Amino acid sequence: MKEVRLLPLVMIAAGAMLALRVTTFALGEPPQIAVGQAHAQAAEGGATVAEEPLDETSRPAPVPDTVTGLNQTLPGGSDAASAIETSLAARRAELEAKASDLELREKLLSATQQRVEERIAELEAIEQRLDALMAKRSEEEDARFAALVEMYGKMKPKDAARIMNGLDMAVLQRVVEKITPRQMSEIMANMDAGVAQKLTMELSEEAPQLTVEAAQQPGELPKIVGTRNP
Repeated sequence: MKEVRLLPLVMIAAGAMLALRVTTFALGEPPQIAVGQAHAQAAEGGATVAEEPLDETSRPAPVPDTVTGLNQTLPGGSDAASAIETSLAARRAELEAKASDLELREKLLSATQQRVEERIAELEAIEQRLDALMAKRSEEEDARFAALVEMYGKMKPKDAARIMNGLDMAVLQRVVEKITPRQMSEIMANMDAGVAQKLTMELSEEAPQLTVEAAQQPGELPKIVGTRNP
């Protein structure tokens, strides 16, 4: 292995440095200034290159901002929103008016229903009073007829027949319904033949068929109510 001799290398390096100093001295600039100027020129050249405008065709197309595009207001958006708000306000006012009208109708209906119920209660009270009066009147009439029948029953058949000949047929029918069959048969035997025949026909038209009822009192003859078979 060959030994590396340092002395020749040192001499070569010293010669090179000496040549550099001589050259620098000849040019009139110290080595540090020359080196600084070289660095400054290199920096200025880089800045000049950076400041040169690029060709429009060489520039990349801008990437659209999707989010910003979505957030942008469409043309006429403010007018559309205002129109929607106006329409909603009008609809709300219409619904409120309808609700108020329905509430008023409900109140009127409730008041009318209350008046009708009160009127019905008044009519029911009047009807009850009328029913009571009619029942009382019917009882009084029944009492009068009962007294009349009792009077005819105590009279002689001939005298009772003479009075019954002049009675209205409706009244006579009611008297006959209250009097016992035995008493009525004796009275009819003394009545005018025409009146007795008419009374018999009226009594026969009231019942659809002959009906024989048992006597309520011991020894009382059966009461015959009905019509003649044609």
